[in-house]
Amino acid sequence: MPHSSFQLNAHLIFSTRKCEPVINDQIRADLHAYLTKLAHEVGSPYVVTGGTADHVHMLIEMPGLLAPVDVVEHLKKESAAFVRNLGSEFDAFSWQTGYGLFSVGPMQRAGVERYVEGQEEHHRKRTFQDEFLGLLEWYEIEYKEDDIWE
Repeated sequence: MPHSSFQLNAHLIFSTRKCEPVINDQIRADLHAYLTKLAHEVGSPYVVTGGTADHVHMLIEMPGLLAPVDVVEHLKKESAAFVRNLGSEFDAFSWQTGYGLFSVGPMQRAGVERYVEGQEEHHRKRTFQDEFLGLLEWYEIEYKEDDIWE
């Protein structure tokens, strides 16, 4: 076959160190826009970004020429540096080491997009921790809760 075809949609979730609510209303939109820009720069043609004060969700079509782990590492590293440059109150900002990366089929993409965009509303009813553990269970990923939170 002379032509390669590739589409890998993923729901990426990562949180601030110790899930501290430091992504305030003044920086949230800029951070989300910057994360979207970073994803486009590495070759992701489709990106939706949302989140709350303590975590970020991204629905991202992974670029075909980079490993997903490299994309995630780039997004987290560059966005942490971006936040630290927003003011002295963010000097110690960092993301938690781990993350969740879940596959999304083409038929589920619209639903996940709405979910990512509706994070503020969603988290009025459910904590981030409950949400993340629910996703691990939905995807049948074995875990030890002590290993998840820093």
